[in-house]
Amino acid sequence: MIDSYEAGKALSDINDVVRRVRQSQIYNLTSVLMIWWGALVFAGNIATWLWPRYDGYIWIAVNMAGILGSLALSGSGYSVTGVRTFNIRMLVAYLLFFAFGHFCTDVLGHFTPRQQGTFWPIYFMLFYVIAGLWFGYAFVAIGVGIVVLTLIGPTSVGLEFSKLKKLTGATDGNLGAHIETLSKAGYVAVEKAFVGKKPQTTVTATAAGRGAFVRHVATLQEIIAASAGSK
Repeated sequence: MIDSYEAGKALSDINDVVRRVRQSQIYNLTSVLMIWWGALVFAGNIATWLWPRYDGYIWIAVNMAGILGSLALSGSGYSVTGVRTFNIRMLVAYLLFFAFGHFCTDVLGHFTPRQQGTFWPIYFMLFYVIAGLWFGYAFVAIGVGIVVLTLIGPTSVGLEFSKLKKLTGATDGNLGAHIETLSKAGYVAVEKAFVGKKPQTTVTATAAGRGAFVRHVATLQEIIAASAGSK
């Protein structure tokens, strides 16, 4: 016979095991949500690098995909855990998260497209790293790595108007006209900002522009090769 004390202890142990299993399932689902958002941010970075002029639309799409995916994952895990990891409180938290980000970039800072492309991944990864303190240090390493890559990116692309002018030897008007033509063709992205009180224009080659340049060089090489062969 099992007395009441032993029965109560056995039931307590069973409840503890059930609680731990459910908690581990919640952690697993939360980890999947974090991986989902991390993959979206990575895709957003690649997309803004390929199509910098559409960066605003890209990050709106990333945010919407993240919320919809989180709702879908939360719904699929509800039957297993009995807990919705993405509930109304989480939705409000996301809305406050985005509202504060937009307040910083659009109201306080008036960020340029390049600054937006740097701010949002770092802003995302801040919470990614904080959450990683509970769900695994691998997430911390991934978040810090993406922040470092994001900070390196803006320093390795694009040239200021003054540097382009010095390199080409063109006048302001002539260079400006060429940049406008290339921008309309989608070959360069032009970013205008203020550094202190001085205006600054930065020109960055787009993926289409780099491709067109490679084809242009290849055509010139073919012409040179054909000319050399005919002599």
